[in-house]
Amino acid sequence: MKIINKDNTFAFDIDQTTIMHCHPEENGAIKFDFYGQDLWAKPHQEHIKLLKASVERGRNTIVWSGNGYRWCVEVLTKLGLDKLDVTVLSKPIGYVDDDLVQNFCGSRFYIPFKE
Repeated sequence: MKIINKDNTFAFDIDQTTIMHCHPEENGAIKFDFYGQDLWAKPHQEHIKLLKASVERGRNTIVWSGNGYRWCVEVLTKLGLDKLDVTVLSKPIGYVDDDLVQNFCGSRFYIPFKE
């Protein structure tokens, strides 16, 4: 059994949330290794500020991706965020609960990307 002894869990997605996919020639584009293929993206600075603030507040902060935990590690490392106290995992594909996710998961936050 793995026990996470923090309350107030907050989760951050990677693709189109922590990073925004873009073309290589765009200003600020960073090259990532997406399982052996080049993927270009820009950091979403406002969401990264929220991620850091979540950790600083002592929340159980999760970083996940539907593309797997290895992709999360690549992105966090390339952005210099790999020393943050976060839990990294693949995005859940489902859940078993007597309640609907919107009844217990809280609010969705998303700040539109601005260059």
